[in-house]
Amino acid sequence: MFKYLQIKSPSSTLVLLGDNTELHLNEKINSSSHPNVLSLIGKTTLNDAMEIIYQSQFYIGLDSGLMHIAVALNKPTFTIWGASNPTLYGYEWLGANHKVVSLNLACAPCSSWLNANTSRVKNPALCPDFKCIKDLSVEMVNKELDKFIETI
Repeated sequence: MFKYLQIKSPSSTLVLLGDNTELHLNEKINSSSHPNVLSLIGKTTLNDAMEIIYQSQFYIGLDSGLMHIAVALNKPTFTIWGASNPTLYGYEWLGANHKVVSLNLACAPCSSWLNANTSRVKNPALCPDFKCIKDLSVEMVNKELDKFIETI
């Protein structure tokens, strides 16, 4: 997605946020390959992250606490969903400024505190293939991202 956004919006800076459990992702980000990507993974407090989101144009990410913060700060959100329930936890119902990308597989949502689908697995961490995430193609996500960016 970094390369795609660099082409679509070369003057934009993409800021990566995350906690200390995601520090390994910093190793995968080569700043010379992605000059407009600033990784602040493991380098911010919650207040810092909130300020960065507040200053941002929009949020791209997964179902997470940062997504909920972005919505609370009235930022458009583009979220990628796997095992959890975008109808229950997502914000697409708020309108075009909140895009949910999901494969909507028959076995979903297997991760939900309310009406979890246990037809395939009782524990989402024991899924044999994680198709809900692994089968989301880059092309599909980029196509949906294009549509999202046009609407905000």
